[in-house]
Amino acid sequence: SYRTLDQIETIIFKLLRDKNSRQAIAVTWKLPDDIEDEHPHCIISIDYVIRNGLLNCVVYIRSNDIFGAWPENAYMLARLNQYVAKHLNKVLPGKITIVSNKAHIYYWNIEEACKIANLVDSTGKILEAMGINKGSVKGIA
Repeated sequence: SYRTLDQIETIIFKLLRDKNSRQAIAVTWKLPDDIEDEHPHCIISIDYVIRNGLLNCVVYIRSNDIFGAWPENAYMLARLNQYVAKHLNKVLPGKITIVSNKAHIYYWNIEEACKIANLVDSTGKILEAMGINKGSVKGIA
């Protein structure tokens, strides 16, 4: 059976006990369940460290939907960093480094993502430069 553990409270406890701890890490996967799952969690780990009074973290994301999920993930990680820092003595939120191992944009979001980034004109030249045939992607005229 899998034991439930509040990893964030454990991280806070470890950092309160030792501000130099290198063990303040949360792992989101539940083994062996997630290793067998067809769609396992994308965020694998969140690793905290205090340096110069700032709470920094490094996040490893195994597969990152840059258009659809990255903004929400980044916001959540910033709020989580604020939450943890608030519970530590004289520590402020610091840098968040996100390592996206397999960053991608799903084909159904390409047109909207390019428009937002002001990369597509009416001829779709950026898509051609990316090697994408407009006719092969649903939703692109």
